[in-house]
Amino acid sequence: MTGEPKADMPHLLGTDLRGSTASLRASYTGEREVDAAAALRSGGTTTPLDTCSESQRRLRALLAVLLLNNDPSGTVIDCGLSGLLNTGLVLSPRFDEFVLLTDDPQRVVRLLLPGDDGHLGLPGLRPMRTDEERGGFVFRHPPSRALLRVAPTRARRISPPTEWLEASRSARLTSIETQVSATVPAMHPDAMRLLGALASRLTMRHPAGRWAVGKLTWDPLAEFRVARTITEGPRQYRLTGAGADWSLRWSGGMPVPPGEVAIGLTDSFAGLPGAVAMSGERGLEVHFREARLALLP
Repeated sequence: MTGEPKADMPHLLGTDLRGSTASLRASYTGEREVDAAAALRSGGTTTPLDTCSESQRRLRALLAVLLLNNDPSGTVIDCGLSGLLNTGLVLSPRFDEFVLLTDDPQRVVRLLLPGDDGHLGLPGLRPMRTDEERGGFVFRHPPSRALLRVAPTRARRISPPTEWLEASRSARLTSIETQVSATVPAMHPDAMRLLGALASRLTMRHPAGRWAVGKLTWDPLAEFRVARTITEGPRQYRLTGAGADWSLRWSGGMPVPPGEVAIGLTDSFAGLPGAVAMSGERGLEVHFREARLALLP
């Protein structure tokens, strides 16, 4: 059984976190302060993790569904995107761009695009240009009209992997991409906001160790728990639902307690404004306006 954090683990933000909004945001997201500053609006005073264009909302909700579905018995086709959760990603959501910060940009690009090993990547994602300044890769996603960028944690020149060079540049979906997209259920606009918020927070943690989302199965606070949970078998994710009603299950590795995922979505600083956690028909749920997400152990 998953335990609560030990009493002697660090608590409260403390005066060491006072300062710029960028440094405060970075303390939650794991971004470098320069990346957090780039993500903030000019003169902003809060973290705009969920302040984004409509195209970004569509992309982030789609990412949530495809990242968090690798169960072969599920109805959503497994694209291999859950492999991204096995890498050292830091997510940097921005108003009109979703940025994946990583020490291994080539590996992340390979996972995002179709590969010879049979994984499908993100349907509709197309290489757009290389980022000469930082050494990353910029993609467009015509179905949502959104931008996604893979950037190294330290600026440097990086050779494009074969998958980047050989990927389609056409805005038209391939037959397999059309097939995959047809398995993604329709979403209520409020569910789109809630699932997009989940995708944006998968690598987030409280700066003083109060909670961590930990990509769901990589609990960074496991060593502090009274009862540490380590499970055998593959890491599995299953995000299911339609319209406004959704549920999420995860298992394998070192699973994060559902309560901490709920706190990450409702935290007073880093949560989705308006989201609340409560006991529902299926157990712990996070509600946002008309939408609800059940977090199932």
